[in-house]
Amino acid sequence: MYLPPGTRKRALGRLRIVWCCVVTAESWHAIFVGLPILFFTTLFVTVVVPRGEWFTYVFTALFTTISVTCLTLSVTLDPGVIPPAPQSQQPTQSTTVLVGGQSVPCKVCPTCHIIRPPRSTHCRFCDVCVEEFDHHCGIIGSCVGKRTFRFFGGFFMMTSFLVLYIFIRSFIILVSTDFKPANERPHLIWLAVSCTLCIVAAIIGAILVMPCAARYIMLSASNSIVKETMRTQRQQTQSGEQPPGVIPAAERKSGNYCVNLLRRLFSPIGRSRIPFDYYV
Repeated sequence: MYLPPGTRKRALGRLRIVWCCVVTAESWHAIFVGLPILFFTTLFVTVVVPRGEWFTYVFTALFTTISVTCLTLSVTLDPGVIPPAPQSQQPTQSTTVLVGGQSVPCKVCPTCHIIRPPRSTHCRFCDVCVEEFDHHCGIIGSCVGKRTFRFFGGFFMMTSFLVLYIFIRSFIILVSTDFKPANERPHLIWLAVSCTLCIVAAIIGAILVMPCAARYIMLSASNSIVKETMRTQRQQTQSGEQPPGVIPAAERKSGNYCVNLLRRLFSPIGRSRIPFDYYV
């Protein structure tokens, strides 16, 4: 974006551009999500798993790497921010766009001064409009939108595989090991404690992440987002029309579920709309 000399840069809501990352002041909270995963995975690999069991090393490393990578991208990647308009380019009227042959009204955001595309919402925490806004996750301090939906959902999916594998393998080792001569071999006590810790951690992790993983698989397959699924019939306008910016359910859920799932998780995320030379 070209800036005339002396033009003052505009703030990008509460987001900050740090190197190539788009973060908030609360993004560091994701550390408290990633550290327990790394801790119990390390405990599992170094203490519980028998030496030389390479297939477990490979599976655990693969699931952990993908899980932590998805978490990192969910926090540091532009979620799909629609940049606020400069003072000289502010629209004043709403418009209507056609989606699958049906008209979808798009309102002007009073804060960002842009026409919000369908499925976009102004996040009151980040103070910016986000394309295909799913929700703002207070735990990791970041929005989940068009460009981060797959990584946020992928984190739950990969973590579910990880905790399931840790639970099964730790349980097998715990029940198949003879702990009777524990006094003669003190390391067996530590092995029993480590197995128990990994099993308990895996159960807690499964309770936390597996419902979310199932939900995001369903959302991906139905081409929906959390904000849309939370809307009820009473939120429809009195005239029976769709609320502004909401694509009709028949258009969102059309097509094969498997195709929708693959498209939501593996299609190109697209380029960021943020002109990094304009916003601070």
